[in-house]
Parts: sequence; C-alpha cells; structure tokens
Amino acid sequence: MVNYDKSEFASVSELHGGDETRLEETYAQLHSLTEFTNPENYKSYDELKLKLNRVLGVEVDAPIAEAPVMDSVEATAQPFADAPSPAPTEDAMPFGEPDNGKEEDDTLSYFAKLAQE
Repeated sequence: MVNYDKSEFASVSELHGGDETRLEETYAQLHSLTEFTNPENYKSYDELKLKLNRVLGVEVDAPIAEAPVMDSVEATAQPFADAPSPAPTEDAMPFGEPDNGKEEDDTLSYFAKLAQE
C-alpha cells in the first residue's frame, strides 16, 4: 500500500523565474473553460428526468402503486424454523463459480442502448 506520510512539498517559486515575456506566452496559451460551465450546454433537470424515465420504462403519468398496509407484523411473520428454504434452480451455480460473463454482457448491452439514444 502506498504511504505518503513522509511526502513534502517543494519550495514555492515563481513560474519561469518571473520572466514577464515567458509568462505572457504561457497566459496566451490558456484555454477558456466557459464552454464547460455554460448552462446552455446542459439539459434541464426536467429533460433529464423524462429521458431517464423513458429509458427505464417508467410511465410518467402512471399513478404510483401504494404498498399494501399490513394489519400487524405478527400476522405476516413466520418463525425461523418454519421458514421455507429457497428451492434450488436448475441454472443456479455454486458459490465462486463464474457465470461466463452473462451478467456483464447484460450490463454492457443496457449501457449500449443508453448510448444510442
């Protein structure tokens, strides 16, 4: 692990030894960053939200489904001993065994679709 505890800064000095002509040449080579901070170059929050909802397949005007209200916790809780164990699926793989990149392919294809929009 990299440790920077013994790192020190060099002493402060003037750029180009304070030579005004070289400093002016350097300043003339600077680029403006206003294109990165100009709000016209960015979409509004509402536009971004609409695009996200469209990509995720969420209907904008659809009402939000409310979660069912439980009468009591005891009515839905099961003791640990009575809890059913999950049934193994045919495609389930043992812990630590690779899945041949299927999940990674799914993720990459998802982002590829996003990039096309």
